[in-house]
Amino acid sequence: MNAILLEELKNLSPDGWEVTETQTSAWEFYFIGHKLDQHRVREVTHVNVRVFRKTDDMLGEASAELAPTLSQPEVKKALENLWYEASLAPVPDYRLVQPAPMEAVEPVEEPIEVTARRCLEAVAAAAETAGESVNSYEIFVKRDTEHLMNSEGVDVTQQIPGMMCEVVVNARRGGHEIEIYRMIRGGLCDAPALTKEVEAAMRVGKNRLTALPTPVTGEMPVLLSTEAVVDVCRYFLNNVGAAYIYRKMSPFEIGRPLCEKADGDAVTLRALRTLPNSSQNRVCDDEGSPVHDVELIKDGIPAHYWGGRMYAEWLGLSDAFRVTNWEVEGGAQSAAELWQGPYLEPVEFSDFQVDAMTGDIFGEIRLAWYHDGTRMIPVTGGSLSGNMREAMKQMRFSKEQKQYDCARVPQVVRFEKLTVAGAMSS
Repeated sequence: MNAILLEELKNLSPDGWEVTETQTSAWEFYFIGHKLDQHRVREVTHVNVRVFRKTDDMLGEASAELAPTLSQPEVKKALENLWYEASLAPVPDYRLVQPAPMEAVEPVEEPIEVTARRCLEAVAAAAETAGESVNSYEIFVKRDTEHLMNSEGVDVTQQIPGMMCEVVVNARRGGHEIEIYRMIRGGLCDAPALTKEVEAAMRVGKNRLTALPTPVTGEMPVLLSTEAVVDVCRYFLNNVGAAYIYRKMSPFEIGRPLCEKADGDAVTLRALRTLPNSSQNRVCDDEGSPVHDVELIKDGIPAHYWGGRMYAEWLGLSDAFRVTNWEVEGGAQSAAELWQGPYLEPVEFSDFQVDAMTGDIFGEIRLAWYHDGTRMIPVTGGSLSGNMREAMKQMRFSKEQKQYDCARVPQVVRFEKLTVAGAMSS
C-alpha cells in the first residue's frame, strides 16, 4: 500500500476512510480471423480512495482514483478536496466494515500465460465450415491482486483471476452474410466450454440465414435456454438486495411467499462463497465484508437480504455482504421434459431485458425456434413481452443447471404465458 497516501490520511484525520489498491497483470490478444494482429502485456496499479466525514448524526463520503505516482503535496491536495466533497451530500450515519474472520480462497496456481494459451487453443479448436467461420476475436486474461484497508482495521489482500473472450463469427449463404457476437467470461479458462460457445454461435448464424418470419401467436409458452436465463434469475437477486428493500423498490419481504397460488417451481436462490471457474471467488466483498454461503430465497420465500454496508446498517442486518457468486436451484423436470408441446424458444436476441423494479420482460427476437407441436422451425423478428410478477406463478426450471461466470442457473426456464408479437400477420 502507498505509504504516502496512508500518512496523509492519518494527517487529515477523516471520520473514516477506505483504500483499495489493485495491481493488475494482464495479457491481451487481438486476432483477425486466426491471424494475430496485436499482442499487449499490461502491468498497472489502480488506487481508489473513499473519505468519510461526519456532521451531527449524518455521514458524507467522497471517492476518487488517485494515480500511484502522485507526490506527497499532490496526495495531500487530493485528500483535502475529497474531505470538502464529503460534506456536500450527507446521509444518515452508519459504521464502516469491521474486521472479521474470513475463509480463505484457494490461491491461483495456474500461471497467466497458461490460461492465455488455453484460451487461444480453445477458440482455434472450434470447427469451422465453408459457410461458418470465426471473423475475429479478442482474448483478455488477467490477475488482480487487491489490497483493501479501512480506518476500522480491515486489512485484506486477495488474488482474483479473470478471463474474457470476445468473438465475432460469420455465417454465409448465397450472397447473404451475417455476424454473431459473443462475450464469454470466467475466472480461468474452461477450454471445452469456450470451444462449444464459439461453435454454438456459428450454428446460430447458420440458422438465422434460413429463418422465416416469426408468426403472430399471442400468448404462448416461451422457453429460454441462453444467458437470458441469468437476466430472469437476477430479478430475484436484485429484489432481495438491501438497497431495493430500503428504498421500497421491491415487493419482496422476508417470510412472505413471492406469489400466491403458484403452480410452477418455487425459487431457491443462494449466495455462494465460491463457484468453479468464477471470476468473483473472493474472501470478502469490495468493502471488506466476509463472503459466505447463505440462502436468500428458500422454496419461494425470501429468507435473507444482501447488500453493501450502508443499506445493511440502515436495515439492521448484521452479516450482510455484496453478493459475488450466486445460484438458482434447478426444478423438478428435466430440460427434455420442458421441451415438449408447442412453444417458442428464442436463442438470439437483439435486446433482452427484465426490469428489476417493475418486473417487465422484453426481448427483440433475432433467432428463435418455433415448435408447433410437430415441427421445429427457425424464425426471426418480432418480440416477446410479459411481467415476472405474473409469469413466475407458472415458471418452471430444468433440473440441469448451467454456469455463466459467477452465476449458476437452470439450463432452461419455461414460461407458460408470454406475449409473442410476430414479424408478420397470421
